[in-house]
Amino acid sequence: MGNDRQKKIKNKIFFFDRDGVLIRPKIINNKPYSFNTIKEINFCRGIKSILSLTKKLGYINVMITNQPDVARKKIHYTQVVKINSYIQKELSLDAVYMCTHEEKNRCRCRKPKIGLIIKAQKEWNANLNKSYIVGDRWKDIMCGIQAKIKTIFINYSYHEKYVTSNYSFKSILSLSKKIKSILNNDVR
Repeated sequence: MGNDRQKKIKNKIFFFDRDGVLIRPKIINNKPYSFNTIKEINFCRGIKSILSLTKKLGYINVMITNQPDVARKKIHYTQVVKINSYIQKELSLDAVYMCTHEEKNRCRCRKPKIGLIIKAQKEWNANLNKSYIVGDRWKDIMCGIQAKIKTIFINYSYHEKYVTSNYSFKSILSLSKKIKSILNNDVR
């Protein structure tokens, strides 16, 4: 951000999880898993209209994603970067932030910790009070709660714990039908 005027501006960010929010994950035993190739990617129905609206309303659209299969050596880092770059380009995302650690690494960036959000906040000079996170797992929502941003849960009824969110929907498509009213009614 070049000049002083830009630094005074407080941006607002819409954070999107990758698998289950931007792209459809593969589901095994009612749990989501990442794909390993670009050709397996299918974007969630309704995500493009959500991104278009949030961009139009002045939000910075950011993907934040845990990709622990890199640490587990199930996929190479460069392949995940290629997949993320493809998603970023196809969806015109402003930025991508990724954690490649496992839980046992106890890093600060792995959701539900807020390291990725703090990094984006600093890089984009963002006001988190005006920001949102959309996620399909309890870790995404807990991350948003800890960062004190509004949370939107896409509840696919995975077999894992549940965390209460500000908003909840059964699919990205159902969120796409209500996102405008959420943003119009949310006065901050």
